[in-house]
Amino acid sequence: MPAKLFFDHASSSPAVGAGPLSRPPAAQINPGASDQPDPVHVRHRVFILDRDAASASALAALLNAQRDMICSGHAPSYTDARPALAGPEPSEAILLILRESCEMLAALLPLRTELPALRILVICPADEKVNAELAIHAGASGYIMQRDPSGELLVAIRSILKGEVYLSYDMSLRVIQRVIKSNSATPQSDQSRLDA
Repeated sequence: MPAKLFFDHASSSPAVGAGPLSRPPAAQINPGASDQPDPVHVRHRVFILDRDAASASALAALLNAQRDMICSGHAPSYTDARPALAGPEPSEAILLILRESCEMLAALLPLRTELPALRILVICPADEKVNAELAIHAGASGYIMQRDPSGELLVAIRSILKGEVYLSYDMSLRVIQRVIKSNSATPQSDQSRLDA
């Protein structure tokens, strides 16, 4: 099945936005209004990979309601998406919607190999404690669980569009705590080598 392209019916020309995006707490985000930048930048083109057409259409509507992004298309698989992604107006990011975490590595591999500059946000129901770091190591720019609110999803998309890595607050703390524990163990081993 070929990729389906979505259009913003409100305007055929790109909207413009201003200034850097701030990241308000998820509880303060209104997906349709308060987190919107002023018009200055061209809308970011975001492609959706999702085998559920109804889910993709709802997500496309959410993207198209934003001033700073637009859904550039949808396909059920990367094979179907390839012609659209290789078109004259390239997408900047892909929302990779997975139903099972076991699909993640197979889905990320061709994207990372053939489109290394593309930012990828993995959206999956599987627990982030098990899968978020795996997704990042496999080349994704971020990971968010499907049950998270749409406001947090928009924060995640905007983060990866700015070149940042997105993980939830709780997941970020887990990673930082592990790094701190690892670093606190290193000086002791260095000191023991010096004493020897």
